[in-house]
Amino acid sequence: ITIILAAGVMMSCLVMSCNQSASNENSDTLSEIQKDFDKEKEELSQSLKDTRDEIDQQLDVISERLKTADEKTKAKLEEFQRDLTDQRKRIDNALDDINESTQESWSDLKSTLNETGNKVKEEWRNLREKVSESMDKE
Repeated sequence: ITIILAAGVMMSCLVMSCNQSASNENSDTLSEIQKDFDKEKEELSQSLKDTRDEIDQQLDVISERLKTADEKTKAKLEEFQRDLTDQRKRIDNALDDINESTQESWSDLKSTLNETGNKVKEEWRNLREKVSESMDKE
C-alpha cells in the first residue's frame, strides 16, 4: 500500500509538473503573439507617420509658394494643397485605427490598412511629381 501511495504521489507530482510546463509554454506563446502584434502595429504606424511627415513638409513648401505665386499657379497649388490635406487625413484615420485595434481585429484591419497605406503612398508620389513639375515651370 505504501508503494501504491508513493506511486500515486509521484504521478500527481508528474501531472502537476506537466501542467506547469504546458502552462508556461502557453504563457510564452501568448507573450510572443503579443510581441508580434505590437511589432506589426509599430512598423505600420511608423511607415504611415513617415509618409505623413513627408506630406507635412510638402504642405509647408506649398504654403510658402502660395505667398508669392501668380493666380494661375496659386490655383494649382491650392488644389495640390487640398489633395495633400485629404491624404494626410486618411493617414491620421489609419493611425487612429491602428491605435484602437485589438489582436482580434488586427488581421482584417492590417490588410485594409496596408492597402490604404500603399494607395496613399502611390497617390503621394504622383502628386509630389505634379507639384514639383508645376513649381519648376514657375
